[in-house]
Amino acid sequence: MKKLIIAVVCLVVLGLLYYMIRQHGAVSLSFMEGKWVVTERGDLVRPITASGKIEPASIVQIKGKASGEVVETPFKDGATVHKGDLIIKLDPIDEQRNVDRAQSDYDRAVIALTNANLTWQEREEVGVPGAKAKKGQTKARLSLVESDFKHQVALKSIREADGHLDAATEREYKDAESRLKEAEAVVEGARVEIRQAELARDMAAEEIKAAGKTRDTANMVLEDAQQRFKETTVYSPIDGMVLVRHVQIGEVVQSGKTSLTGGTVLMEIAGVSDIYAVVNVDEADIGDVRELAPPSAVPGYTGTRPAGAFTASAPATQEAPLATLPEGTFDKTEKVDVTIETFPQEKFTGVIERIAPQSQIVQAIATFKVWIRITSENRNKLVGLLNTQCEAHFKVRSVLDAILVDYDAIRKDPNSERYGVYLVTQKPGTGKPDYKFKTCKFGIDNGDKVEVIEGLKVGEKVWTQLPQQTEKEKQAEEQAAGKKKKR
Repeated sequence: MKKLIIAVVCLVVLGLLYYMIRQHGAVSLSFMEGKWVVTERGDLVRPITASGKIEPASIVQIKGKASGEVVETPFKDGATVHKGDLIIKLDPIDEQRNVDRAQSDYDRAVIALTNANLTWQEREEVGVPGAKAKKGQTKARLSLVESDFKHQVALKSIREADGHLDAATEREYKDAESRLKEAEAVVEGARVEIRQAELARDMAAEEIKAAGKTRDTANMVLEDAQQRFKETTVYSPIDGMVLVRHVQIGEVVQSGKTSLTGGTVLMEIAGVSDIYAVVNVDEADIGDVRELAPPSAVPGYTGTRPAGAFTASAPATQEAPLATLPEGTFDKTEKVDVTIETFPQEKFTGVIERIAPQSQIVQAIATFKVWIRITSENRNKLVGLLNTQCEAHFKVRSVLDAILVDYDAIRKDPNSERYGVYLVTQKPGTGKPDYKFKTCKFGIDNGDKVEVIEGLKVGEKVWTQLPQQTEKEKQAEEQAAGKKKKR
């Protein structure tokens, strides 16, 4: 059954072909006739396209420096805030207690420092002088005892010499000797007491240093506590737009001073006075983009950047100066066109303001980040569309008044490694189209047209699709070629 159906279909197709041939004389096979184009003269503009996202000039994360319960948060996501506006308010009771404790510790540290100073003063002005005075008294006593001992030594020697040494004289001598040793010991003790007084004074000086450091530490803790108390009311540091409000009324936030995570993120605010298209340019195109950029945007620039360049405070109408380009090489009048998916029919324009100095890998391709500041009047439409996908279109004019040919016409020489085109010719005696290969030298292209440096003139016809011969035509040519050989 299946074979029968196939046979019927084949018969129907053959019948239709026979009918068409009978009615029209031939079947039109336009795909076998080939296609050709004419070389022309014109400018070759090679567009560079890079994708990325719409970003603000800056994003500020507001982290809590204080701890407490959120009692007020007047701005929601998307709201416009001005520098100095109250954006978060916490219950201050916990931080007030911290201030009170820190104040008490500081007061105690001040008292301890005062006591250490008084102790040092007492040992410096009383202890050391008293010990020295006592040593003077003992030395005076030692002098009297030494004089008496010398007298007893002389008396003992005389009596020993004349043979009249008695027990009384011996006893007085022993007593004088004992008093001398005792006086010497008292003098040595006075010297030790002086040293003890001096050491006590030095220790008091060290205690002053320690007490001073304790006072300074307590003062820093107090200042931190006072600062955190002030931070229970958080104000916007910039003019901008609230991106995300991370806390709600009733939530308890943790101070960044006491948290290993750096504290709770309360809010994110974007500086939207300037809006940027941040795109990733392929490394093969970054050289041309750098040529289009103002000098101040190129990495390594050592001059003064234009006022307001890449700052959140730059007015929307202020623009960086365009680059000075070689005459006839690049189009100086063209700014960067930016399109976004949200407004597909609307065009935004901007200027290159910054180019990253090193590449990064995006989807296995080395690219360079390029910041394009949007300067067109419709830029405010992008304020609430941050992180939106966008495309930047850099228009690089590569050549002027060049001979151009379609990209599809380029072919490889069948007999060499060179490239060229197939010229449109005619077969002798028949008038039918034919082709002839001609090598050429090509320049740059934009994916549609190619610059012809050598090999072609304006107005020449070249094949983009070669004509094809039917089997009948091929056989006829072969027969004709055979007859020529026989002759």
